[in-house]
Parts: sequence; C-alpha cells; structure tokens
Amino acid sequence: MPPAKKAGKAHGSFKDYENGFIHVDVKHLSKLQDRDHVTRKRYLYVAIDWASRYVHLAVKDDETTASAVAFLTDALGAFPFKVTHVLTDRVSCFTADAF
Repeated sequence: MPPAKKAGKAHGSFKDYENGFIHVDVKHLSKLQDRDHVTRKRYLYVAIDWASRYVHLAVKDDETTASAVAFLTDALGAFPFKVTHVLTDRVSCFTADAF
C-alpha cells in the first residue's frame, strides 16, 4: 500500500528585511595559543545583517560591556549602509546600560 498522506502545515517563508537589521552575538573560543606561545581564552564577536548577510567579526580578550560597545561602534562604521536595528540574544555584555 502507498504511504498515507500526512496532514501538516504548509511551508512558510522567511520575512524579507531591508538592510540595517543586524544581529550581534559573542561566541566563546577554545583556548588558543598566540604567536608568543601564550595560551588564553578569547571571544569572537559577530554582527550580521539579516538582508545582505554582510558580516563584521572581531576577536576580543574578554566578554565585557566595554568590549561589546567597542565592537558595536566598529561594526556600525564597517557596514556600508545605515544600521536601523540591533538585535541580540541578551548575553550579559549586550544587556548593560552602556550598550
């Protein structure tokens, strides 16, 4: 017998966004060794535009509000268009008042 047809929801589509909606995130990197053979923990900061997929990256020594603000300032200057919205996943460095 042929398989029964499953009743399911129709596939949706992603919402279209204009340039300017960026998502910022921070990822913990494994302990890495630098050129001076010092091993330390580092953090990868990422900002990606939802429409164009333009990405700005930076590796920082800590996950503090000061580093997050410095990264966002650099990212805003690096994007070739006006950033209108900044979205985060509420990591502590992105929720402080200074950010």
